[in-house]
Amino acid sequence: MANKVNIEKLTNDTLVLAMYLFEQGKYDEAERYFLEASEYGSVEALSNLGYLYQRQEKYDLAKEYYEKAIEKEDELSLNMLAIVYEHMQDAENAEKYYKLAIEKGVKEASENLGFFYFNNQRFEEAIEVFEEILTDNEKEILVPLAIAYANINNFEKSEEYLLKATTLNNIEAMYNLAILYINQQKYTPAKAFLEKAKKEGFDEKMIDNALETIEKSNG
Repeated sequence: MANKVNIEKLTNDTLVLAMYLFEQGKYDEAERYFLEASEYGSVEALSNLGYLYQRQEKYDLAKEYYEKAIEKEDELSLNMLAIVYEHMQDAENAEKYYKLAIEKGVKEASENLGFFYFNNQRFEEAIEVFEEILTDNEKEILVPLAIAYANINNFEKSEEYLLKATTLNNIEAMYNLAILYINQQKYTPAKAFLEKAKKEGFDEKMIDNALETIEKSNG
């Protein structure tokens, strides 16, 4: 029993040191101690090694250690492995592991899957995922959800979600709503949202280009 307690303490102490070194950017030293902790049977060390290698863009190694953590039933590593597959441009496996993570109740995997679909221009699938998790993720999701709707030509829904996002003072929403209105030749509200976005710090060059479009359209 005493030996088990000593091993656990040694493992925890080694992990704490490894994490400290990682946060300091001393990756080689952190790697050494994470590997040592993994030899004591630490699943956390395996997942942290995966993340360490991921940060260094050593994706094959990251994949190897996330898989080892998954073998020991570390469910969070399912989501992290999916992210690695995205970086490796392996869309099939990225989608597979996001879905596996969702099945295991990893909340952030749902948002990640939504953005995976969005970034791959699979807008209908992105909408389905975003709508399911919207209540808990409004700040992050409203604008991409609105853009996804615009990409399938549902401009009414796009406007609805952009307007909602502007009430949260989202300047990206203000700009995108203005562009939507410009495309619909609704220049007065477009100009109002552009000026508000500019006041709140949105990219001035993009704002000025949009305002110039309005001026030319008004002829």
